[in-house]
Amino acid sequence: MRFVMKGNPQAGLPLLNGGSIAGYLVSFLVAFGTFRTFGLL
Repeated sequence: MRFVMKGNPQAGLPLLNGGSIAGYLVSFLVAFGTFRTFGLL
């Protein structure tokens, strides 16, 4: 993140994208109760 905060461009911002993907999976688990319903595990 220091690299990005200095103003250097970085494609994708992997830390932010990783957090959003994790948040999506957590909200999916809360909403549907299980990952097995949709065959994700």
